[in-house]
Amino acid sequence: MRETSAGLNLKEKDTTSVNVLLGVKDCVEDCVNKNDDIILQMDQLQESFRVLLANNIGKEAHIKQVNKMSEEFTVIKKSAKEVKKEITPLVNTAS
Repeated sequence: MRETSAGLNLKEKDTTSVNVLLGVKDCVEDCVNKNDDIILQMDQLQESFRVLLANNIGKEAHIKQVNKMSEEFTVIKKSAKEVKKEITPLVNTAS
């Protein structure tokens, strides 16, 4: 998720470069394409940790970590939507 987040950050990138725009576009597409799989995996982790915690095997900290990752992914999804809107005209003119 850190790589995707860094890939979506346009502040320090030259948006006039076609290669940079393609890299950002790839990060946006990865976020969109892998959305369902990532959400499913995080839901499975949350449920697994709940079962382990119920059986006194797991720790509450693990559930908190997965919840934090879910929140981070939500932020990344919002960022991907915003970046997509921002780069679409640039990608269209560069093509």
